[in-house]
Amino acid sequence: MYKLRELESDLVKQIEKRQITILLGARQTGKTFLLKRIKEISSYKTLFIDLDIYENRQIFASYSEAINYLKFNGYKDKERFVLFLDEFHTVRGIEKVFKNLYDNHPEIKIFATGSSSLEVIKYLKESLAGRKSIYYLYPLTFQEFIMFKDDGFARQINDSTLDALPKIIVDKLTCYIKEFCIFGGYPDVVLSENDTEKKEILRSIFDLFVKKDLIEFLNIKNPQSALDILRYLALNIGQIINYSNLCSTNHIDINTLKRYLHILQETFIIKTIPPFFTNKNKEIVKAPKIYFYDMGARNYFIKDWTFFDLRMDNGFLSENFIFSQLQKKKDYWTEIKYWRDKNGREVDFIVQKDKELMAYEVKSKTNIKRKDLANLFYFKNLYKEAQLFLVNIESGENLWVDNLKTIRYL
Repeated sequence: MYKLRELESDLVKQIEKRQITILLGARQTGKTFLLKRIKEISSYKTLFIDLDIYENRQIFASYSEAINYLKFNGYKDKERFVLFLDEFHTVRGIEKVFKNLYDNHPEIKIFATGSSSLEVIKYLKESLAGRKSIYYLYPLTFQEFIMFKDDGFARQINDSTLDALPKIIVDKLTCYIKEFCIFGGYPDVVLSENDTEKKEILRSIFDLFVKKDLIEFLNIKNPQSALDILRYLALNIGQIINYSNLCSTNHIDINTLKRYLHILQETFIIKTIPPFFTNKNKEIVKAPKIYFYDMGARNYFIKDWTFFDLRMDNGFLSENFIFSQLQKKKDYWTEIKYWRDKNGREVDFIVQKDKELMAYEVKSKTNIKRKDLANLFYFKNLYKEAQLFLVNIESGENLWVDNLKTIRYL
């Protein structure tokens, strides 16, 4: 049965627009499937080309080769034609071909997917200014996860307010959150029937990531070093990055480390978030924190599939769960940060959008007490305009406080 992604409706609208539509995201998040879905919906002549297949890359080595190939496959001047290119980032210099197709053939609409934004975005910005729109497809949001697992239950949640849900529904929701925190939201993982199969799918995803992205496309000479860094980061999610410790532990210099971190971010595996501050003398201003886009990826790299309730790191998993929700839902104008002062007070996430300031504290406890929220209230004293949110993924009593919104997931 077809499972709808939240992004689909936005991409369908792009069929009638002239701009080149770029869809970026990690491997196996469903980009190819979504591209083929849009192809089925289109009423125009279409062509799908997988550029992950080496021999297909020559087609887009130059503008003349590309246009001749399109004409051979059904394109005619002044007739609307929709071209779908999968993994376009594998073709060096393809942005020049895009520019020529766009400028000389306004009837050709291009959809293109890529699993790495490294360098590609830079070239697209320079050569395709005003000619493109970029979308990101991440592993499933939690709402999509529920829909994939049980669309009837998802509709039941959407039709109700969280406070009005019966305990049996809240308990089921909590179980889903805990499963999501262990195996994550890659579509094939979510749809698999047992834990062994989920682990095997994650293994195949990241074997392909190493072979295709790290070794073939990015030409990393020592992928093992990059994987060692990933494991270190996976063990330290939600914590400030210690560059010196990372370098000494992995026997690399700071420039190599920063390059690897950049690569891992641009291939949608990890994300660093900076601190929020307005007072350099009293607040942390530089050190970033690290999170994973997907908890299944994180747990894969440390090979730990222990049930949520039995883990020592479930607090950090809860944080990463909320980060992934915030990241997947953010738009271009939204910034995600954390806050920490020099006395050690900390708030998990600060979200800025326009003039709005939202502070999120994440807990996984059945009984929240006021002292658990002391840092959140301290932040409110400093930033009066901030909206406060307590996110508690456990079912149980929550402390109710004026001006504090309690939610279970975003």
